[in-house]
Amino acid sequence: MRRYLGWALAVATAALMAACGGGGGAEGNVCLAASCGESSSSSSGGTAASVALLVSSPTLTTNGSSTVTVQAVVKDANNGGIEGASVTVAASSGTLSASTGTTDKTGTVSVTFDTNGDKSNRTVTLTAKSGGATATNSIVVSGTTVTFRGASSAIIGTPTTLTVGVKDAAGNAVSGASIDLSSSLGNPIPSSVGTDATGAATFKYTPSRVGNDVISATALGATAAQTITTGSASFSFVSPVANENIALGSAGLLR
Repeated sequence: MRRYLGWALAVATAALMAACGGGGGAEGNVCLAASCGESSSSSSGGTAASVALLVSSPTLTTNGSSTVTVQAVVKDANNGGIEGASVTVAASSGTLSASTGTTDKTGTVSVTFDTNGDKSNRTVTLTAKSGGATATNSIVVSGTTVTFRGASSAIIGTPTTLTVGVKDAAGNAVSGASIDLSSSLGNPIPSSVGTDATGAATFKYTPSRVGNDVISATALGATAAQTITTGSASFSFVSPVANENIALGSAGLLR
């Protein structure tokens, strides 16, 4: 009986070793030990099958009060993060804290984007590349405005002063901004003006055509318009006063 039990134990031990790949033989197809079945959600040095490009916020304001975290996640064919992958990140404008990086154990590279003082309203395109995989995302930068100050009517041939101003999302004056101008009636105005330290630009408007003239001003992706009604010189009587009765045949002075 003891010989039989010893033989059975030896057979069971040999089977267990073969299943776990022990004893120098070929690896088994079934693993009975828990440690043999462990797996990882990430791989090291694998081939990039895809890249995901994520942003902490899809918007920014033009006053530059905040930044956006940009993350590129590199994955293999099984959607596992690849550690140690080289990633290149680019932005169409603004500044990134780094343009290249190596993924961590989750397959992620993180960089920071800021507007770098660019006050223009725009959409920034972000691109991430790793191996043959590419991903894009975007950030909308907004808040800059253009305003008009000046008369809403003008006399043909008589110059009048108009002022345009540029401010960022926080209401701060934007100096050195180039403002493009146009007249819907084709009246002569400067093609462009630049803002001073107060964020304002002044120019003369001398209409030569009659009508409702729409003056448009565009700067840093923002636009404003003002309609000016132009016409010939007008006059009115100051003497006699309105509704004064004048006797027929009497002399009087019209002024």
